[in-house]
Amino acid sequence: MKPATLPTNETERLHKLFGYNVLDTPSEADYDEIVQLASQICGTPISLVSIVDKERQWFKAKVGLAAPETHRDLAFCAHAILQADVFEIKDSRTDERFFDNPLVTGEPHVIFYAGVPLTTPDGYNLGTLCVIDNKPKELTNEQRFALKVLAKQVISQLELRLQLAKLSKSYEELAEKNHKLEVTLHNLTTTQTQLVQSEKMASLGQLSANIAHELNTPLGAIQSSANAVSNISKENLPTMHEELRHATPEQQQLFQLLMKKALEQTNDLSAKEERAAKKELSKELDNLGITDAKDAAEVLVAMGLQGNYKDYLPIIQDKKMLDLAFRLSEINRSATNIDRAVSKTNRIVYTLKNFATQTGEENMTKVGINEILDTVLLLHEHQIKNHVEIIRNYYDLLPTYCFAGDILQVFNNIILNALQAMNYKGVLTINTNMNNDNKIVVSIQDNGVGIPDEIKDKVFEPFFTTKKAGEGSGLGLDIVSKAIEKHYGRVWLASTVGKGTTFFVELPILQEVYN
Repeated sequence: MKPATLPTNETERLHKLFGYNVLDTPSEADYDEIVQLASQICGTPISLVSIVDKERQWFKAKVGLAAPETHRDLAFCAHAILQADVFEIKDSRTDERFFDNPLVTGEPHVIFYAGVPLTTPDGYNLGTLCVIDNKPKELTNEQRFALKVLAKQVISQLELRLQLAKLSKSYEELAEKNHKLEVTLHNLTTTQTQLVQSEKMASLGQLSANIAHELNTPLGAIQSSANAVSNISKENLPTMHEELRHATPEQQQLFQLLMKKALEQTNDLSAKEERAAKKELSKELDNLGITDAKDAAEVLVAMGLQGNYKDYLPIIQDKKMLDLAFRLSEINRSATNIDRAVSKTNRIVYTLKNFATQTGEENMTKVGINEILDTVLLLHEHQIKNHVEIIRNYYDLLPTYCFAGDILQVFNNIILNALQAMNYKGVLTINTNMNNDNKIVVSIQDNGVGIPDEIKDKVFEPFFTTKKAGEGSGLGLDIVSKAIEKHYGRVWLASTVGKGTTFFVELPILQEVYN
């Protein structure tokens, strides 16, 4: 008996074999059917799928044989894997390599053997598909061909096993990565939710600062005007009769007419217009020979009498009477200022209450879009009243159900962006209308710096911002986009660099609450 020599690539062959993970696996129908078919085609009682391990041959599939494996030194298959074609022994008793082999002289009496190497796609022989008989035999060409075909099927099954193992491993790796991604996505979603809430709170904080500034102005006016009324009342009313006693009846009557006229006036001049009026009136009074023409001009303009001052020249020429008229008219002006300040304070407090209620609202409510826009503008009034012209072109819109806090946040973010784009100087035009689909369309147009074409598609992406680090989270317009999608609407923009940007918001009119 001569054991087979080792293949020249034995180390690589074993490495390849172990990669298939087929050794010592349970029987499988696909392999069992192949050996049954090989035995029937070749007319042999025994057929095996034999895998040649380091020191043994192990049978993945077998018919007509009980043993699961044999030692490699006894294996006919160890010789067969050294071949490239069918290895056939017609009568092992006459072959010096096998005549005294225990598998020949004893069970299972391997007299005839034919084996086809199981060759991998990259050329390694892992074992054989073999047929065995206990009497001399020779295969026909057709049987050899069939045996080769069946051997290829064994390799196909092994390759399929390998690919399935790789796919299974890939699936497990993907499942693990997917789990990690889900955890990451959850964390990102949580973080983004927190950032969005922080953005909303920051917005609310900024608006609160604006409101505090707005409230300081009317409260200061109330305090100042109240003090003026108190002082004038204390200082002038008790002595008013004494100060008028020197006046002639005609002067007293004219004084009463002047006071009546002054109390009817409302001085709504801007600071620039007021300066121009004082300058012009001072010249006219000076030409009329009025003493202290500049002081008299200031008093008359403050009282709103610059237009018909000539009717009261006898009073104007009497400095004491003119000063008294000014002090008395100051009571009316102070009262008017108090009334305006109280009205404005009430309006601001109502708006703040409305904003706070809508911001925390979790249910849909029926609101007017025009009113929400006006609420936002009022909350930013101190930032826009001096250098921003607001043009409102409002259509008489039907009210709609919406999450009012979300929609208020939408218009707050867009308007704030517009103001910043203009550096709080310019013209802000707000149009509301209904389109042909009976949907509300709001456009908010600024004449600011505009948005370059290359970033127009990015402005609604989360965390995208053109502001300097620390000046913006990049979530403002992402919040806008998601809120509008939540209402089955859409938002888009048009912009020209150097001319400005227009944001468009389209919202359906909902007549009832949806879930």
